[in-house]
Amino acid sequence: VSYTSWFLDAFNYAIATNMDVLNLSIGGPDYLDLPFVEK
Repeated sequence: VSYTSWFLDAFNYAIATNMDVLNLSIGGPDYLDLPFVEK
């Protein structure tokens, strides 16, 4: 399971629920998502 997919799920949920504030604490690399990040 990809950590990036967790963040995308959070962003999509925030958009779908018209959330005003989304606070994420992101730390550390996720090497499995490197191709996604490079794009």
